[in-house]
Amino acid sequence: MADTRYRGIPVHLSSDEYNYLPRVQEALSGRPEMAPEAVVGDPSLVPMQSALIEKIEGIFFSWTGWRASTVFQLMDAVIPPIIFVGIWWFLLLCGFTQSQAFGGAILFTVLNLYNLNRPVHQRTSFLLELAALLGVIRGVQGHVTWGLIGGVLMGLLVGVYFWSWTFVWAWWGLLLLYELMTSIRHGYRKEVGSILLMGLIGGLIALPFVTELVAMSGHPLYAEAQYRSGILFSRAPQSWIRSTLFLGMAGGVLGAWVLYPKRLYRYRLAIITVLAAFIVLNQQVIHGVILFFSSHYLISLIFGGVVCLVLALTVRNRWTLLSGACALVFLAGIAYDGRHIIKQFILEDDHFYEQHLASALPVLDAMPRVRILSDQPTSLFIAGHTHHDTVYSIYLKNVLINDEEFAERYCLTLLPILPNERYIEDSTHLLYFEQRQRSQDVRDREVQMVKDACNRMDKDPNGFLKKYGVDYLFWNEKINPAWNLTKLKKVRIEKVKTEEGWPAGSFDSAQDKLRSENAGWSLWKVLL
Repeated sequence: MADTRYRGIPVHLSSDEYNYLPRVQEALSGRPEMAPEAVVGDPSLVPMQSALIEKIEGIFFSWTGWRASTVFQLMDAVIPPIIFVGIWWFLLLCGFTQSQAFGGAILFTVLNLYNLNRPVHQRTSFLLELAALLGVIRGVQGHVTWGLIGGVLMGLLVGVYFWSWTFVWAWWGLLLLYELMTSIRHGYRKEVGSILLMGLIGGLIALPFVTELVAMSGHPLYAEAQYRSGILFSRAPQSWIRSTLFLGMAGGVLGAWVLYPKRLYRYRLAIITVLAAFIVLNQQVIHGVILFFSSHYLISLIFGGVVCLVLALTVRNRWTLLSGACALVFLAGIAYDGRHIIKQFILEDDHFYEQHLASALPVLDAMPRVRILSDQPTSLFIAGHTHHDTVYSIYLKNVLINDEEFAERYCLTLLPILPNERYIEDSTHLLYFEQRQRSQDVRDREVQMVKDACNRMDKDPNGFLKKYGVDYLFWNEKINPAWNLTKLKKVRIEKVKTEEGWPAGSFDSAQDKLRSENAGWSLWKVLL
């Protein structure tokens, strides 16, 4: 990078890269089995996500010596063009002309500039989703190898991303239903056997993942982790506006299909895609559970909206006019909501907030694996760029631990900060990131739980450090001067290394107030 502000730490292009960097880094570091829970590094903890993509990327690139951030840079250049070609090919298979397919692929790409910069979900998972659909279509057309690929990917997606496999299986189910209905009317079609065979292959591949999910649901801590993850129980739409628009899209294409079956036969796969998007968005009507359908299906919903709009511009009647108008409103809303995304390509000073930590990486790389406590953003940096373990991440909400432990781990990131300077009530990240927005009682409960945990920590900080296996403290002095280790009471620590290369020396922080005014970071060993 030519920018003089750059010192070796890649700049983030999306807000959730630290959800995935530690997982890939863990696999790159030789522990792919720990990738699903790559923050704490405790084999006894049970994660709710499998991190299959992250494991595969880490294993595949483990020979390079790269960090996870370098792998992501490579994927940034490789995966979006493949998705573009995949969208173009899918639209061709749906019956559209090359120019129509090319225009649809461009529209999809422009509307997903942010999603296509998300390193795993929803970018890489959507690529697998798209490849599964292409495989099924080609399999139905008689291409055995493609059909096998489609079936295998349908199964693997169950271990990858809930919002990807549910879309693909809904799409597969609609295709099967269509072929069955056609067979009833016009005699058996061999396509039915092909679709069922691919579903059987997918089911067999998915069986281990389904078994794991069933076993996890019986874990005594599953209910707490499920609640923290934001699962709601309701049959009402999560987004009335989007559900209404997709109802219009689905109703429009269905009406056109019923009234003009011969003309719409060519575009039956496009119609199935729109219907699949409508079903997954409103699936809570069937099972009564809401799990971020409006946001986590977003790239699939945009996919369905683009297909619907291209169809409406190709086949014009009053029914497709309805569906096209709804698709246009939906996609226009997506474009408006994402208008700020262009700024991600304009580098501001804030994008370089981690560059001073580049000098810490050689020091951390030379150390054997240990557990390092730091403030929350710096903990993510350590977990995402090194082989070391940390104590806390907001993503631990998806691990089967109880709320009390989650609160205690959170409090440890505030350990050196004076109690009256922690401002717990003002924190946007405590325990229940989604649920608290729906109830003040939930917000009050999580605030009190964290305060109680911090009070216990202040009474026995050494006990907390020992309980959670903390070996070192890392002070990011430039970014978080309030995390002042020289004010840390009751804990003996030893300064090991700083950016300026200070010599090591032990001291009691209650007595020794030495500190460099220019240090960007410092590393301290805990003496318990």
